[in-house]
Amino acid sequence: MLFPLIVWFMAFLIWFYWYNIVALFSDTEHKAKAVPKSETRSERREKPQAAPAEKILDEERQKLDDILKRRP
Repeated sequence: MLFPLIVWFMAFLIWFYWYNIVALFSDTEHKAKAVPKSETRSERREKPQAAPAEKILDEERQKLDDILKRRP
């Protein structure tokens, strides 16, 4: 009666720790991967905001405003 519970528990542990078990038997190349550094909030605030990629000239902006005003 207790044997099936032990088997299921062992299967669950193997499933849960599968990546750790595989990492034990894998090459060291996979362990040496560099983790990218994430930016902190203060670093994001210090960086200047990038200028918009596309600038609309004043003449074009006025033309677009006139077109929008003419629409019903």
